[in-house]
Amino acid sequence: MKVLITNDDGYLAEGLRCLAEEIRRWADVVVVSPDGNRSGCGHSITLGRPLRMTKVRSVVEGVPWYMVDGTPTDCVNLGVHHLLEHGEEVAIASGVNHGVNLGDDVTYSGTVGGAFEGHLMGYPAIAVSQELGDGEPDYGRAGRVGSSILRRAAEAGLEVLLNVNVPATAPGLELEPPVVTRLGRRHYKDTVEAREDPRGGTYFWLAGTPQWDESEGSDAAAVRAGRVSVTPIQRDLTSHAELELVEKLFVDRPALLDR
Repeated sequence: MKVLITNDDGYLAEGLRCLAEEIRRWADVVVVSPDGNRSGCGHSITLGRPLRMTKVRSVVEGVPWYMVDGTPTDCVNLGVHHLLEHGEEVAIASGVNHGVNLGDDVTYSGTVGGAFEGHLMGYPAIAVSQELGDGEPDYGRAGRVGSSILRRAAEAGLEVLLNVNVPATAPGLELEPPVVTRLGRRHYKDTVEAREDPRGGTYFWLAGTPQWDESEGSDAAAVRAGRVSVTPIQRDLTSHAELELVEKLFVDRPALLDR
């Protein structure tokens, strides 16, 4: 199997190296990663300018390593369509991200965005994120967790995106079995902070403290309890529960311009 690995922290990120080292134990690996930090870029794609992909010195011996002046989504597209052979058995891995990607935040995450692009192409895909604690993040352990989960998903032929979050427990501590979860909810308190620049103009920081829904079964609750969270994410964003209600709005009142 060929595994294409990307991330949103840049091609020199420690988490990327650790994930590549673990996956190369059982698969052929190629790394295609942004040339710098792209955190918060979500599933964005570059359409208004050309992209450049440069082969760089490999961080992991024997693994082809490329950087792209674009987003993780761009990286996956270039990697799959330019570097991989047609008909190869392929899986996509993204991470290990510096910090969690839980709940609603998956819509902003470049880590999840890169994996989601692979999922849209029909490949098994995984996004791996490491919670930050008081000490140094254990990216090596997160890489092992992500590698194991991706291998099982790929061998089972799952065409699904698995969003994996690893808790910040003590380095070397044996983790309990993962928990399969749903995406939780998150909102920020005091989201926008306004400041004045030296010329009297106003600028803004998107800031604030996240407040998580930690109800039973959510990804945030699992990580808070020190468990690895595994959330399957699908491409179909249709609200099936509301289809009938929305249809009635337009069947009973077909004219769009009400008077």
